[in-house]
Amino acid sequence: MGELSEIAKELNLPKQLLDKGEKVIKAVLGPSVSQISETFADNFRLRRFKNQIKILTKAQEHIEKLGFDPKQVNLKVLAPLVQLSSLEENIELQERWAKLITNIVKIEGQTLLKQNSIEIISKISNEEAQLIDFLYDYFIQKRLKRFQNDNRTPSLYPSIKKKELEDYPLKWFSFLLTDISKKRKISIAELELMISNLTTLGVIKWDPEVEVYNAEKSYTDPEDTSLDIDIEVYDSETIKLTNLGFEFVKICRLKK
Repeated sequence: MGELSEIAKELNLPKQLLDKGEKVIKAVLGPSVSQISETFADNFRLRRFKNQIKILTKAQEHIEKLGFDPKQVNLKVLAPLVQLSSLEENIELQERWAKLITNIVKIEGQTLLKQNSIEIISKISNEEAQLIDFLYDYFIQKRLKRFQNDNRTPSLYPSIKKKELEDYPLKWFSFLLTDISKKRKISIAELELMISNLTTLGVIKWDPEVEVYNAEKSYTDPEDTSLDIDIEVYDSETIKLTNLGFEFVKICRLKK
């Protein structure tokens, strides 16, 4: 199966998988398997190289526009960045990669955030990226509105310091799926599929609601002061953007 070794390397496939499929592969490809595998490997490398060039060229344009000298990148960040960015062919996500790279070579430290951001962007679709952007912008909008409403009327206690915009934390704001579905014009079913992936990546989380059906003392032991409580937990109506999700959007955007 030596003629398929290049494919195994380029696709990062386990050797056992190719060994099991050897007969089928040769039956389909026939005697030309060697030539096809070489052509495939060359084309695959070429496609990845083209993706890298597109993304890095866009990043260079951003760097020149912002006018700063790129900083050296930690190898723990550089290795996955080079590997995973080369696989991205979606134009919009390539632009997002370019902005992420621009900030990676601009910002000092924050290695963990950079690593997590590379992992996230490599595992989301463009639609999921747009959903995260929407939640970020929606939070900014809702926070500002709440801040303005709270400061619109004079305080009854002038001695108490007025709250700043930053005093309204991310955890205070949740988003209804029905509201998101309506604003984004996507079905609840499609939205839930995206949420499943984004919760796995730690970008968003469900905002569970707890409903207490019954709470009473035990009848069998009068001295027992504990309560028997029946509750129901719902986690399919509202979601929240996590701190990681918030920072991911920021690092994939350029400051104006």
